[in-house]
Amino acid sequence: MGKIYHLSDLDEILENVRNENSRKYLSEAITSYRAGAYRAATITTWIAVCVDIIEKIRELSMSEDATANKLNSELNNINENDIPGMLNFEKKCLDLAFSDLELISIIEKKHLERLRDDRNICAHPTFCQSGEQYSPSPEITRAYIVHAANYLLIQQPVKGKQIIETILNLVFENSFPENNEKAFIILSSNNYLGRAKEAVIRNLIIIFLKKLFKDTTGFKKTLLYKICAALNAIKRMNPTLYNITIKDKLNEFLPSANDLIVKRIFPFILKLPETLPKLDQGIIVRMSNLIETLPCDEVILCDLVSFCSIHEKFSNSLMARIEIMTYSEQLTIFNSNQPCEFLKNKAIDFFVNSNRFDISYSNGVSILLPHSIFFNSDDLKVLLNGISNKKCKPYNQILDAGSIQEVFDELMKNTNHLLNYNEIWKNFCEKVCVDEKYPFLISLMIKHGIIKIDEPKTDVDTEEFEEIDLPF
Repeated sequence: MGKIYHLSDLDEILENVRNENSRKYLSEAITSYRAGAYRAATITTWIAVCVDIIEKIRELSMSEDATANKLNSELNNINENDIPGMLNFEKKCLDLAFSDLELISIIEKKHLERLRDDRNICAHPTFCQSGEQYSPSPEITRAYIVHAANYLLIQQPVKGKQIIETILNLVFENSFPENNEKAFIILSSNNYLGRAKEAVIRNLIIIFLKKLFKDTTGFKKTLLYKICAALNAIKRMNPTLYNITIKDKLNEFLPSANDLIVKRIFPFILKLPETLPKLDQGIIVRMSNLIETLPCDEVILCDLVSFCSIHEKFSNSLMARIEIMTYSEQLTIFNSNQPCEFLKNKAIDFFVNSNRFDISYSNGVSILLPHSIFFNSDDLKVLLNGISNKKCKPYNQILDAGSIQEVFDELMKNTNHLLNYNEIWKNFCEKVCVDEKYPFLISLMIKHGIIKIDEPKTDVDTEEFEEIDLPF
């Protein structure tokens, strides 16, 4: 974003005017204003606006802009004696700056139209009966000077639609990053949004949101991540505008969206978590219901495990969905996500209910152990009680599984920080190691210091010493 100048910083504003010709006229306007010649200041400020638009047309024309080329040709056809041509261009210059060149917004155009209207009054006699001539107030005159500078004179001649089209094309390129910091470095440069006006930024946010939540055609998940990175960059550059626009437009777009589109909000919020509190309650309820109905592959595609791990208000909905999945689908959920505290109870249940020796070992290695880092003492008790109470006589489908000692070895290591760790494991062994069963558990408990073996005492035979002829 360009600098925002206070109304009193007239000298600083003057220094930042880009074009030399525009600066000369604005300098005259400031001098007149300070001398109390407010009519002269208003007239000269308007001339500075007209000159600046002409100079920007010529600058854009040099960059081969088609619209600017056409307007530049019209200017070149106006000679110094073509008074009607000059007046005609002056009348329409604000329309050209707004509609054709997109140099100013509609609000900025209205402000500059007031300047133009007051200039016309100041430049011509008013035929009122009192003979009193109009003179703008010092406050209005100063406002005209600042508006002219901030809206046009200090700005680069960048077309709003052109910036938006350039950035949209950029985001669709393979070279645009999904990384937030890299996206910010690119978009905050003066080549893109560094000098863009708020109207351009707001329109860009809306276009991004329409792509995600209005477009019914599919697109790759990577594009969603790139758009989120771009939005994150915009948030850093103008957080107030970003927050207002996101809240207004998401609550406008999502209520009318179908489930195919609504499910895109989950990975979107994962990337931009501050979005969730901005959503209306009706959308929140719909998201919860949608989680309970999504098939297994879409639960994975929307990264709902990670989403619900962060946003716990949705965890019951996802757990309800997982509970009614098939064994194969539940296994897919575990294998498709990083271990997380949200799934630790399900991991315990999944392991305890293993019904074959090979499955017990496999579930122990791939599911239980990765989630054991999130266990507390109560979780460990639930797990060990489930194992000891497993009714599969004459064998315990877990404790009698081949290589299961590897699982218990790692489990003891992962839980050795827990309160009452030694007591919990000792109680477990008392239940299952009857009749000298499962000696590997005893060995592991000794290895991990749960059971301490005292050094055997050496019995000394005093009679042997009596028989020895000592030299003293």
